[in-house]
Amino acid sequence: MVFESILLQLENCDDIGEEMVYPRCDSLNSFIRLLKRHFEDQNLIGETFYIVLDKAERLRDMDAHILPAFLRLQELLKYNICVIMMSEIVFEKFRFGTGFREPITVHFPDYTKQELLQIMSKDSPSDQPREFYAAYCQLLLSVFFSVCRDLNELRHLVS
Repeated sequence: MVFESILLQLENCDDIGEEMVYPRCDSLNSFIRLLKRHFEDQNLIGETFYIVLDKAERLRDMDAHILPAFLRLQELLKYNICVIMMSEIVFEKFRFGTGFREPITVHFPDYTKQELLQIMSKDSPSDQPREFYAAYCQLLLSVFFSVCRDLNELRHLVS
């Protein structure tokens, strides 16, 4: 499903009016073949493409060759493709087996208490004054900030 999703999104970002229908793609080999054919058919040689994989930690549960293949996709295709993997866990927990190419890792620090308050205050319901909602968020953060810094969980608590 990951491969088919990537191919479908490539199809949707093209400016060509006709719709391409990709055959079922259930293996890495067919994904690479279809991706290469797409680049050749669209004459995209020299273009740069980015594949963004959110929640990349799910790749650890797939076949052992999938993660190394995404890390070496540019070598496999001989096209300029950058794979960006977004994850909530550190990359050291991804390591297993061989065939890994060391990725460039970018760490984003946690939000500060003030930043969380600013973000959460923007979710103010229309029937409540913004200052009241911000004070409520401040109260909630004063209780839960020491044990939870996840924005989504804090938003859920506020709601």
